[in-house]
Order: sequence, then structure tokens, then C-alpha cells
Amino acid sequence: MPFVAYDLSLELVRVLRAPLTTIRQRNADLAKQLDRAADSVAQNLAEAGGRFGGDRVQHFRIAYGSLREVRCSLALAVAKGWLDGGEPPHGRRPTRRDAVPPRDVPSVSARGGCLDGGLRRWR
Repeated sequence: MPFVAYDLSLELVRVLRAPLTTIRQRNADLAKQLDRAADSVAQNLAEAGGRFGGDRVQHFRIAYGSLREVRCSLALAVAKGWLDGGEPPHGRRPTRRDAVPPRDVPSVSARGGCLDGGLRRWR
């Protein structure tokens, strides 16, 4: 059975390539922290996938905290004017089709801002 949250965390890392490059040019420390936080989301989800009981829940909680750190880092970059907040995913402009995802295959954004919707219940 696929682990959707883990797959989305890898997609998050891929989508962050361009914003990370832009942020790194302005603030290398923030870029490193953003990069580490995104890695932490994927790594903690991977580890949680192989655990059981309370230990598993703790890894989901850590992944959720790291995801919030990613969101904050991006929000800081937008607030500072380094990103405009409208960067399309995968380096392309969104189309009308992106606004309404197919029912059987929800897009990353349709799942509550990437992983946020699925991890929120593990707080």
C-alpha cells in the first residue's frame, strides 16, 4: 500500500528547488534551515512508516512540526520580498485544470497545502 504522505514529502523537496535557490542568494542560513526542515519531513515520515505505537505517532508529530517550519520559512521569504508567493509548482504557470483536480487523484494542493492536512491530526 502506498504511503501518500511520504510520496508528497518527496514532491515537496522537488518543488522547493527553485525557491531554495532564490532564498540562498539572499540568506544562506534561512535556505539551510528550510532545506533541513523539508528533509526532516520526509525522513520522519519514512521512519514513522516502519514504526508502531506511540513512537510512530511521535515521528508524525515531528514531521508536522518540520512542515510548519517549511511553511514559516517560505512565508518569511515572501514577507521579505524574495518570493512573490505565487510561484507555480514545477516551474510552470497553473492552468484552469489545476484549479479543479480530478476526484480520484487529488493534487498536492488539494490535500490541504501538501502534507499539512494529513499530518494535522497527529498533533
